[in-house]
Amino acid sequence: MVQKIENLSSLTNYKAVKVFEVNDGVVSTNPISGNIVLATDKTYRVYYQETTETITNRPVQMFDYTINGTDTGINSSENYGTNIPKTSRLASGTTGDGCNTYDTNILVSGKSYYINAWNKKSDGRNVNQKTINGKTHVYGSNTDGTAFAAKGIITGIDYDSGALKMGKTSDNAQLYEPGYFTKETKIGKNIYPDRYKLTFQRNGDNYTLYDVTNTEGTTSKLSNYDRDAGTNFFPLDDLGTDKDNKNTAASDGKKHNDYFGMRYDVQFTLGGYLGSLKYHFKGDDDLWVVLDAEKNGGQVVLDIGGIHAAIEDSVDLWQVLLKKTDYTLAR
Repeated sequence: MVQKIENLSSLTNYKAVKVFEVNDGVVSTNPISGNIVLATDKTYRVYYQETTETITNRPVQMFDYTINGTDTGINSSENYGTNIPKTSRLASGTTGDGCNTYDTNILVSGKSYYINAWNKKSDGRNVNQKTINGKTHVYGSNTDGTAFAAKGIITGIDYDSGALKMGKTSDNAQLYEPGYFTKETKIGKNIYPDRYKLTFQRNGDNYTLYDVTNTEGTTSKLSNYDRDAGTNFFPLDDLGTDKDNKNTAASDGKKHNDYFGMRYDVQFTLGGYLGSLKYHFKGDDDLWVVLDAEKNGGQVVLDIGGIHAAIEDSVDLWQVLLKKTDYTLAR
């Protein structure tokens, strides 16, 4: 690969550390030191080292939800609209824990999946389970090494209002949500458009969510967050952990502010960028990545819905943009 470089430091997020002259396809064993002026065409091999950076104060919208009993708070019927069947509602918490009585069922890869349940319907009957080698596993668990995410709950998002564009139930009925990310007032929802900021750690072209802070100071809100396992992500604990009767102890043995939502918008321009465009997520929360949401709700390119243990998934945006899985990026 031959590349003409006007400035060795022109690559964003990397710095040139060594330069070798190449003659007749053979790379010199000694790196070049100092400045050089080229009178004729020459070929050089340049080695780059990634730079690192902590990026702070990235704006994010946070939503705090409350549930103080069955079908209360954010799960209140008033939030869904008039005459919406209980079997068509996406809710917070689980039917088995008494947070809601919404036995909403969808089909995922031919499997029947109750999106508001872990392993029990509202009447106590078992759901979301499978048997492997005589042992029962819950779809969302990692007991067999693979957790089951419910794909297809949403199909996009209204960029301006924040309303989710919903999929269909197993009976092909329309799904409804209680206004998780909308700007309008809802029962059991508090909106924090400016209180919180995100911190990212950059290594080369890789950006990793590292912390959440609020505008009252720089104190971390992720003191229990396990960045490797993707668990115990509770950024709104500073708002209190006792106002929801349905809050439960997490894997760290502590009580947290369980029910919350986060919307983070990123605008980017590719320009001449030819590096990786892979987004990777690991966690036990619902997560949806929507590309070009301003265009008729966008395209859901990473779909990790439902109630599940910490799982990981990723999307290569080059495959989405180029509309093919096999590609070569040449500089």
